[in-house]
Amino acid sequence: MRLTLAAILPLCASALAGSMMGGWSSMSPSDPVLPPLISFACASLPPSPTSTPYSTTFDVSAPHVVSARRQVVAGVNYGIVFTLPKRDGRGCEAVIDAVVYDRFGDLSLTKAEVKEVCE
Repeated sequence: MRLTLAAILPLCASALAGSMMGGWSSMSPSDPVLPPLISFACASLPPSPTSTPYSTTFDVSAPHVVSARRQVVAGVNYGIVFTLPKRDGRGCEAVIDAVVYDRFGDLSLTKAEVKEVCE
């Protein structure tokens, strides 16, 4: 089997970057790409088990990013874990584990797990 330079270069570049193509890489929680993705995820969440929109119960304008990562595929998957405070001020929050797929500007929510956590 003969490898050409064109076949080896992407593998070398990926190894130097610290991750293989298609693998997940971590992002800074303050990355400026995240706020619009979080807004999209919040707007795309299915209704809560009580059929109440999460935006009614939780303050979607005040997300706190816990962790973020990205995966380059045919577009980019963004895995984001973030919290939203409950509007009643009693210390409860929603913890949301979401994956937003960005296919060259066309966004879709491919995963959304929501848990309510109270202190």
